[in-house]
Amino acid sequence: MHQLCYDGRWITTNFRDPELLSELAPEHLQLLCKRLGGTVPLKDKPRFRLAWVQSRYQLAGGKNVTILDSNSNISFVYSGNVFLPRYQVPKQAHGWLVLEMFNTKEELIAKGYGKPEIEWDGTTAIYCNEPAWENGCYEAVMNGPMLPFIFPPDVPEEIIAWAFGAIRERMNMKPEDIIRAMKNRNQQEAEKQKQEIIYELSQKRRVNLGDPMISLANIDLSDQKEI
Repeated sequence: MHQLCYDGRWITTNFRDPELLSELAPEHLQLLCKRLGGTVPLKDKPRFRLAWVQSRYQLAGGKNVTILDSNSNISFVYSGNVFLPRYQVPKQAHGWLVLEMFNTKEELIAKGYGKPEIEWDGTTAIYCNEPAWENGCYEAVMNGPMLPFIFPPDVPEEIIAWAFGAIRERMNMKPEDIIRAMKNRNQQEAEKQKQEIIYELSQKRRVNLGDPMISLANIDLSDQKEI
């Protein structure tokens, strides 16, 4: 099968299911998604996940696939299925992460999967026939018209939690999991700040550089605010 890569290259692949091409974010981010979003009932898989944008493709084709050059002249025509980039994001975001949500077969059908359509992006005419996958599939969570939630590789966990908060406002998600995750994070930050306060006070209480560090064992920090 032909595959149009995000960088514009055409390659050949033996895969027939785009899910087999998917590459997921590091495990700690997957665990965060599972903690914040829960699992899919009866399927034992996370409702949400983070995947690398450039590994996510969609199945298209089934009739003539026509590729035009910059002058709108036909440069390539063939019949058959093809993998195309699933998400239209800026080039600099091809190496970023995309937040996806699992959809059951029934939900896919409701979204129009399995219905033939013609798509035209100015250079390519595609007969789209991605099926309503029997076992369901993951699709991007949108952050606006045609704009999925995407994050750089070094995204802080707080930003992921913020995204889930925004999603919850639109999807009737239970807030308990998000609150619990943020509370744990805040406790960690509070402990870190307390240790920094202890260190700063110990430095200020030195009489001079030759004196030993004053013990803070009996100093009461209970009035220090935790953020």
